[in-house]
Amino acid sequence: TAPLDRYRVLLQKGATGADRGLLWDALEAFAAATHLRPDLPDAFLAGAERWIQAGEDIRAVDWLRQGLRLLPNEIESFVAPNHHKIRYPTLLAEALAGCRGQRVDLAHGRPSHPGE
Repeated sequence: TAPLDRYRVLLQKGATGADRGLLWDALEAFAAATHLRPDLPDAFLAGAERWIQAGEDIRAVDWLRQGLRLLPNEIESFVAPNHHKIRYPTLLAEALAGCRGQRVDLAHGRPSHPGE
């Protein structure tokens, strides 16, 4: 299908950008992919890894939570089920630990501000 094909092109563009050190280009591609197919976890989880690489643990938490809410689709998703069950929850725990000392809205994985 056309949306799935475009989604996969964006995933590849993100992966290539990350491999070349073009972190923000990679994140832009992954963000576009999440809008195109918000029902698949691949772009959320790959993007979360890039946010961790950028030192943005709070954003990584948000992306990891979104990706982990979605089950890998055996046909359309490239996320290995064991990564979905072990690797990414571990990354989530590490990203949450990286947020220590920051006020975080744990329900949404975002910085919280006084008065919210």
